[in-house]
Amino acid sequence: MASVFLRVISLKKVSEIQILSVGNIYQKVSQLTLLQKEVRNFLPDELRMHCSVANFEKGILVFAVESSAWAMRFRFVVTELLAQLRKEGKLHQLSSIEYYVEPDFLNLFKEEFL
Repeated sequence: MASVFLRVISLKKVSEIQILSVGNIYQKVSQLTLLQKEVRNFLPDELRMHCSVANFEKGILVFAVESSAWAMRFRFVVTELLAQLRKEGKLHQLSSIEYYVEPDFLNLFKEEFL
């Protein structure tokens, strides 16, 4: 009888953890979506449709870039973008910008940010 009671408690804890995880994921996605809209204003016109915010954690803003060609162009604006986002974008905690090539990532968001 005691083992049945312990299983019920553990299943309850598992469901609470899952609910918290879904809530955390939703909150993170919402924050990144708002950040994408803000950051987009600081990107050069030619880059706006080819890179997207992928993550922001511990002061590091990470972008997904559509191709290696766009990554090369993005690399040239990183220093200026970092300074602008700190000053005008009010991201004072921003310490660095990183990026990686991920062609499929942008296909999910292109329509949303037109």
